[in-house]
Amino acid sequence: MVGSARANRSRRQSYVAMDRRECDMTVADQKVSERENAEHRARPPQKRAQRTRDALITGAARTIACGGSGVTVNDLIQAAGVTKGGMYFHFPSKDAVVHAVVDQAARQCEFLRAHRPSTGDTVADVQDLLGGYFTHAKRYWSLRAAAVLWTDLHYEDVARAATYHPLRAAVLALLTSNGRLPTISVDTADAVMAIVCGVTTTAGPGGFGDGGDLDTVLRLTGPVIAAAGAVAV
Repeated sequence: MVGSARANRSRRQSYVAMDRRECDMTVADQKVSERENAEHRARPPQKRAQRTRDALITGAARTIACGGSGVTVNDLIQAAGVTKGGMYFHFPSKDAVVHAVVDQAARQCEFLRAHRPSTGDTVADVQDLLGGYFTHAKRYWSLRAAAVLWTDLHYEDVARAATYHPLRAAVLALLTSNGRLPTISVDTADAVMAIVCGVTTTAGPGGFGDGGDLDTVLRLTGPVIAAAGAVAV
């Protein structure tokens, strides 16, 4: 009897210990689950996060292209359709968003590096290059935004490094490849870019790339390039 009672008591103690261990494990699992859920909430799924980031960049590019760099954080989040917290999750400041727009524009200008003369006629080749640039700009808001920032006091340097200088270099390369004298080529490239800059930074509410902007550039640059060619002969 005594042995049986001891055995029963031992089994009950064993069951209690097992229950406690299971309870401890359950609590631990709950804590891990809560921590994982918190981490999941803190880090949105990759695709959703990328969509939010893309929306911010596109919204900022559109807003800058139509209204310049004087946009506010509220303007950016309204254009992107995200919350202020959503913006700051991806970017620490408005400047960071604008720099992301400019970086994207730089990548969209890569086609300039591969452009080669196709007709042997300087005017036609340069204007073909400009036509390609305006076609890309009509497709990508960030290219339009970067061009607007070419004359912005705060972002001019980064914007010009991203898109202005690559475009100018491509124009200069075409002028040089077609036999222009070095000084005339540089002056002509600068004159062409002055025309492009004037059109892109004074465009209407939709930004440049719409309407007759390209026609204006072609009409004004043609005589400049042709005149330089006559001088160089």
